[in-house]
Amino acid sequence: MKIAALFCLKCGSEIVDINNWKMGTTTAEVICTRCGNKGLIQGLTVGRVVLNGRQLAEASEDKAIPWWLRESV
Repeated sequence: MKIAALFCLKCGSEIVDINNWKMGTTTAEVICTRCGNKGLIQGLTVGRVVLNGRQLAEASEDKAIPWWLRESV
């Protein structure tokens, strides 16, 4: 089974968590705990799991990045 991992587009960190929920909605503000970059996700949530180094590296190599940002991350 494969799982999804959430990465920061600004610094590439895998340490991203929900900062707060927008009251009365399914929209959450997520924050990178390394650089403080924030973003919104709607209708999704975040779960924690311990991955070994190989699994984390595979997830990082497979991450979806907009084409205009691929050189910077």
